[in-house]
Amino acid sequence: MKLFFAIIGSLFFCVNNANSQQLLTVEEAVAAALQNNYDIRLIRNDSVLAALNNSYAYAAFLPRLNAQAGYVFNNNNIKQKLADGSERDRKGVRSNNLQSSINLNWTIFDGFKMFATRDKLQEILSLGEIAVRNQVVNSSSDVIKTYYNIVRQKQQLKAIEEQMQLNETLLEQAEKRLSVGLGAKPAILQAKVDLNAQRAARLRQLTLIDQLKQQLNQLMVMATETRYEVADSIPFDNSLVVIDIMAQAEQNSP
Repeated sequence: MKLFFAIIGSLFFCVNNANSQQLLTVEEAVAAALQNNYDIRLIRNDSVLAALNNSYAYAAFLPRLNAQAGYVFNNNNIKQKLADGSERDRKGVRSNNLQSSINLNWTIFDGFKMFATRDKLQEILSLGEIAVRNQVVNSSSDVIKTYYNIVRQKQQLKAIEEQMQLNETLLEQAEKRLSVGLGAKPAILQAKVDLNAQRAARLRQLTLIDQLKQQLNQLMVMATETRYEVADSIPFDNSLVVIDIMAQAEQNSP
């Protein structure tokens, strides 16, 4: 009896532990990878002032404001003879023209707003902006691919579990048919073989998902045993146009 309650208590603990796992979004995964690998912190667009207040004012990756101005001064003499025979003779006609422009440039990786902490700033500058940008892009890409691979494998796991339920139903039906004299023993054996195959596939799928989560933990520089849940679906953007993507890629290529 004591053993029975011990087993029930262990199962209850495992269920609570599984239910307590927090949802990790792909944005959070990318942010963790960049901060833990490069000490780069993603910020919201309206957080520039907060960053300035935290003594990042001289960081190389803050927005850079360039201003240009020009002042044109003209002094002309005008002598005209009109169609009615009258003449106009003016000297010292002056005209002034003031031109100005202001450009705001952001020197960090396109697509994110981020700041490098001061202890990593010199290292980033020594590597060069292009090299750092490539590292950030590659790291972000690896995280996103691994994350959505986990999502895809979870969907595959769901399909396996649904097939398991179907096999269990088929096995029950085969056993009932045999009990009333309408079935045959080989049908039951085949149903058991199919069910066991799906159970084995489920175990393999769970192992694969666990391995992928360990890979994601390594990319995020987190403890291997860190547990979390990922999204249930992969978003699809219908607004993407191939021509626009190719044009943007060509424009952003160094």
